[in-house]
Amino acid sequence: MVLDPALHTQVLADVAAMADDALRTLAVARRTLAADGQIQSDAVEAAVAIAQARQAGIRVIMITGDHPRTACA
Repeated sequence: MVLDPALHTQVLADVAAMADDALRTLAVARRTLAADGQIQSDAVEAAVAIAQARQAGIRVIMITGDHPRTACA
């Protein structure tokens, strides 16, 4: 599925409708799976992205409204 202008408009409308119902949209994402429907878990883990960012010299800071124990998990 391609995120063409029509689909982009629909996604934004859906996000607005949820916001009107006091719901938050935390993320919208899409990923094409391999033919067998599998992805490697290490390819989607935040830990990998954080490690790569740090290796590139980027200081990573997490800001959250979650309970500290939830955020650590």
